[in-house]
Amino acid sequence: MTKKTSYFLTAIIFFFCGILITVFYQQYQRRIAEALVDTPDEASPTVTPTVIPSPEYEELVIPQITQIPHIPQTSSKYTIEEIGHITTDKTSAETGETVNFTVTIKNAGTRKKFLTHVCFNYTGGSGFGCLLNKNLEAGESFNLNNSMMFGNPGSYSVWITWSQDGINFYRPNSSGTAAVSVN
Repeated sequence: MTKKTSYFLTAIIFFFCGILITVFYQQYQRRIAEALVDTPDEASPTVTPTVIPSPEYEELVIPQITQIPHIPQTSSKYTIEEIGHITTDKTSAETGETVNFTVTIKNAGTRKKFLTHVCFNYTGGSGFGCLLNKNLEAGESFNLNNSMMFGNPGSYSVWITWSQDGINFYRPNSSGTAAVSVN
């Protein structure tokens, strides 16, 4: 017997087994349906189905929800602090003029912290510079400097964010912003 023939015979056997199982299952369902119907007695020739009462239910009571003021919780995960708040060398600048920013961050935790990103951000735009892959030992602080030329007039706020995975970004504890008015 060849390998092809044995596969063919196996397929036929499974096919017929499936048909037999289907037939037996249909007969099983029919017997259950018949068992749920009362058999007629001689006094009443009609068949009445057996009625199974549904379980009793209680009305769902929805509790009253009250506003609880948000209380920020400290976590050992968020140990990056801004100890030297972000500052700028100019609070007023002309369009296209360079504005310099400085900030100092610290790892206030008890373990080394690896930061994949420390980014400068501003209102009306995305980040304008990131320091990548910085290890901060426990208690270590680090000074960051960056500059920006704003292309449009307006009032801008600048702040920093940090991340450990490049996806989730956080502001440091005790973070601040620097304001710049561009003419």
